[in-house]
Amino acid sequence: MTPPEPNAIRVTVLRERDEQAPDLDAPTLGMAAVRLERGANSAKIRLTKPAGPESQRSSAVTIYAFSLAEQREQSKLITRHIDLPSSGKPTEITWNGESLL
Repeated sequence: MTPPEPNAIRVTVLRERDEQAPDLDAPTLGMAAVRLERGANSAKIRLTKPAGPESQRSSAVTIYAFSLAEQREQSKLITRHIDLPSSGKPTEITWNGESLL
């Protein structure tokens, strides 16, 4: 088993009043996966980069969301690029059921 990466980006999901871990979390690969059910209300994805002397630069992050449509050919892949600050301050991205805000 690989030891936890001390500078890994922490991912949490905020659904209504609950804070949850991602469905799949692989910080050594820099990946996390979250499943949001169709018809569910909005959810927030909170990303946090640990503050510290070894993380003085912001980190570029790409978020992908695959949105399934009733007509499968209308399904789409949504991409959002953000920079996480090195301050340790969390960044929240909102999923409204159709797009990443």
